[in-house]
Amino acid sequence: MPLRALLWLPLIVVAGSSAAFAGVLAQNGFTSAIVQPLIVSGVAATFAAWLFLRANRAAIRWVSGATVVAQDLAEGRLDARMPTTHIAEFDSLGQQMNRMAQSIQEKTEHLRRQAYHDTLTGLPNRAHFMVRAREALRMGRPGTVSVLFMDLDRFKVLNDTLGHAAGDSLLQVVANRLQEVTGQLGLVARLGGDEFTILVFDPRSATIATQVADRIVEHLRHPFDIDGHAMFVTVSVGISTNDSGTESVTDLMRKADVALYRAKGSGKARYAVFDAGLDEISIEQLHLDAELRSAVSDGQLRLFYQPEIDLRSGQLLGMEALLRWEHPHRGILSPSEFIALAEETGEILRIGSWVVEHACRDIMELSTRNPAARDLGLAVNLSAPEFKEQSLVAEIGRALKRTGMPPHRLKLELTESILMDDIQATLRTLEQLNRLGVKLAIDDFGTGYSSLAYLQSLPVDTLKIDQSFVRRIGAAPRSNAILSTVVDLGAALDLHVVAEGIESEEQLRFLREAGCPAGQGYLFSPPVTIDDFAKTLDHGATPALLRGIPQRRAS
Repeated sequence: MPLRALLWLPLIVVAGSSAAFAGVLAQNGFTSAIVQPLIVSGVAATFAAWLFLRANRAAIRWVSGATVVAQDLAEGRLDARMPTTHIAEFDSLGQQMNRMAQSIQEKTEHLRRQAYHDTLTGLPNRAHFMVRAREALRMGRPGTVSVLFMDLDRFKVLNDTLGHAAGDSLLQVVANRLQEVTGQLGLVARLGGDEFTILVFDPRSATIATQVADRIVEHLRHPFDIDGHAMFVTVSVGISTNDSGTESVTDLMRKADVALYRAKGSGKARYAVFDAGLDEISIEQLHLDAELRSAVSDGQLRLFYQPEIDLRSGQLLGMEALLRWEHPHRGILSPSEFIALAEETGEILRIGSWVVEHACRDIMELSTRNPAARDLGLAVNLSAPEFKEQSLVAEIGRALKRTGMPPHRLKLELTESILMDDIQATLRTLEQLNRLGVKLAIDDFGTGYSSLAYLQSLPVDTLKIDQSFVRRIGAAPRSNAILSTVVDLGAALDLHVVAEGIESEEQLRFLREAGCPAGQGYLFSPPVTIDDFAKTLDHGATPALLRGIPQRRAS
């Protein structure tokens, strides 16, 4: 028999007993005064029993519902709640359990948000992004999943200059802008630092990704108001898409990273889409490309100076400015490791402008500090892109004016290949520089293809003999003959001749005997900083002891 049926038995027994007993009394002559109270008491007992049974039915329903809720909570469904009841004790217990479940649910949601969201910006974090990206790749077809990988250009400089608090505020504002621009088109996440990603999952993901990237690049050009200060920051973006359908999340992230650094290498504040050709470019080279862009603004370029010596008297004639890059991770890099890259990306123009003005300023400060440096010349190398730049002459003029450098003390060095590329344009530019008052030198003479017919018409002042000829002195008779011929040619054309790369006394002796007027090289001094150069002059000597050559101070 069911439990609920059993609960009705007391009611039936009480009611039946009262009615039967009242009937017996009436049959036996008992008055209504006695029988009626008995009937009333029976009814009262029956009603009381009915109330008891009703309460037990509510209790049964509550216990049944509470059992289901407890099972839901045990299985992690924390939104389940205990049922209400008019039984005060049960209802109080249910409310306490509901409050406990609510607290557990809130704390669990907080922990889940911390695990899958960035605490600074509130955006999904790397873990969240990776989970969603894996789901998209598992569900999507080829060409339906795209990843945008981006970081802020020059963020480190801004962060170090303005402080980490301002940097954090900037990241928060950038996060908001990224969400505004992206909207419902993709999932915006912060990977860490100034790196952000966007996941696009759509049949037209590649098209949408480029549209979003274009809007982001443009939108972030506008100034940011950070603590009352207008801050300008740009973003570079790399894009990759699951074209084959076999890519993993790691593959897409790597390809987007490669594309990002291609965007930075192309001038920053733009986006680039990954293609198969980029796989042939090393990640290291792409990183170097991007880092070179910020070398000037981050103050990583250094100038060293190598003295030019009069080989007959030992007098200090001047100095050549030699560029080095003090890379934050790879140390001091020589021009051979980055100049070609700078020329390819166009960054050489900005670097070259920095070199000219910085070198002029150094020598003017040296001249102010030490009278012995007031007549020293300064040689600076120009690259082909710099020489072909239409604003070259004006740029040189501005550098001289800004630094107070007398034009005749500046000598611009160009290789033969640069000069002979377009002889008519070369002549026009050289004549303009000549009118400006600066001196001109043909660097690495003998390694190019200059014509003697043009040599006599070029308005140059100096021939610099390439060190490859100097290095073979005594070992290759033809090199000795070439050296002597160049020295004689220079004398015949009234050109100053400088031998580069002098490293031994034998080389020095031969060049002196050949009548070479000037030279530079490690025998005299390696390239040194301007401070070391100044210290040497302060001691009243040339930068290094010239063996076998009488010395006197430059005057």
